[in-house]
Amino acid sequence: MKVIYQSREFSKRELYQMRKQGISLKSIDDGATFLLNDVCAYDGEDHNGNAIRLYAFFTDKGIIVTQSETAYKESIDIMEDFGSGQEVRHVVGKSKAGREYHTLQLV
Repeated sequence: MKVIYQSREFSKRELYQMRKQGISLKSIDDGATFLLNDVCAYDGEDHNGNAIRLYAFFTDKGIIVTQSETAYKESIDIMEDFGSGQEVRHVVGKSKAGREYHTLQLV
């Protein structure tokens, strides 16, 4: 596991939990809210062993993990502008090409 970005230094336990016990952002209901406390970007592997970039959000609901670069970029903007502990909403949308995307919005 190679950490690309972290909003703070994470313990070995937190890094393990991020890799092994994270909740998929896709499983979070559209419109659900949570407190965004910290963010981490890292290189991981999919179920076939292929290298992928993953993003973890440390929240009051647990660690939420996604491949959504859109949600990651929004989380960084929110944390840089407002700091840790901001309430955000999970938003699911459709692109012009008809693909589903996931992002976060400040509440």
